[in-house]
Amino acid sequence: IGELFAAAAQMRDNGVEPQMVEEELLWQVNSQMPEITIERIRETVELVYFDREYSQNSGEPLIQQVSNRCLSGKGPYGHPLP
Repeated sequence: IGELFAAAAQMRDNGVEPQMVEEELLWQVNSQMPEITIERIRETVELVYFDREYSQNSGEPLIQQVSNRCLSGKGPYGHPLP
């Protein structure tokens, strides 16, 4: 999940529009992690672009931040992953 956030942040930092990021992540994830749904990708993009907690970090610091939240049981999503 941290890597998904980092990929979205990297595209954000490169000026890619959120809709394009969703499409790119959906294409990448379908082949690697089919359990990640389009809804989860959309939520990730919204957090990375618009949530102050996640919009300030990129790369390894963002991966670490998301990983720590997931391990603490208070992950970035409103609902746990299946």
